Amino acid sequence: MKQESHSYDDCHICGGHVKEVRQRKDHYWKDKVAVFNDVPTGQCQKCGSPYYRPEIRARLDKLTRRPPANARYISVPLVRYANVSRSI
Repeated sequence: MKQESHSYDDCHICGGHVKEVRQRKDHYWKDKVAVFNDVPTGQCQKCGSPYYRPEIRARLDKLTRRPPANARYISVPLVRYANVSRSI
């Protein structure tokens, strides 16, 4: 099945062409974080700035607040940067 593509205005940072791609997005909502794959994202072909349509952001917020029952969970380290040794 072909996925629908959205057209975007030119990049407001550099004026480059913005093309829709599908990419991974780490999304934060209050104290929660979720990792999404295949998120429709407008990406500037010149500077790489990402653009998310309002309806995509709203859906990411909703899914981050209440993940679906079939969501897969992963474990990631949480490191306080100030406490990391400078020798690393």
